[in-house]
Amino acid sequence: MIKREAKYKIHNHISRYGKLKNFKISTRMMKHWWNVLNVAVFDNCLSAPNFEIKILRGGDGRGTYGECTGLYSFDKDGKRVLSVIIRLNHEMIFTREHFIAVLVHEMVHAWQFEYREEVMHDKRMSHGPTFTQWRDEIEDIVGVKLETYMDEDDVLASWITK
Repeated sequence: MIKREAKYKIHNHISRYGKLKNFKISTRMMKHWWNVLNVAVFDNCLSAPNFEIKILRGGDGRGTYGECTGLYSFDKDGKRVLSVIIRLNHEMIFTREHFIAVLVHEMVHAWQFEYREEVMHDKRMSHGPTFTQWRDEIEDIVGVKLETYMDEDDVLASWITK
């Protein structure tokens, strides 16, 4: 798949199915859209992560839409190896458009782990300059806004009632 095909696939999917509710997130779906978004936005430079679907709670006890965790280890030759885990909260993602917005948000964090090593600030994933530099490109290519923090009420207003 080339970048133009991936971009078309994303826009077509969001325009046809983006507002549909009551869908079930699967790891297969996460892998599929990771691959499409990786080609369209990141020029296929991101390594494939592990995917998990689970209920996520932030430090304040409120639900979290998704998270990206990077774990560094060393192989037998002493080379540092990065493992990325993407987790999405199936209880808080209401539409396919929202799913793609949350996934691409976590993909930017995966890019930070893999290429910038700018990951933690005050025990939170960085939403600084290396995160926000992706805003215009993601909005242009994917057609969703790259939000630094998504408030539950804002998501309900924007993804459910449109």
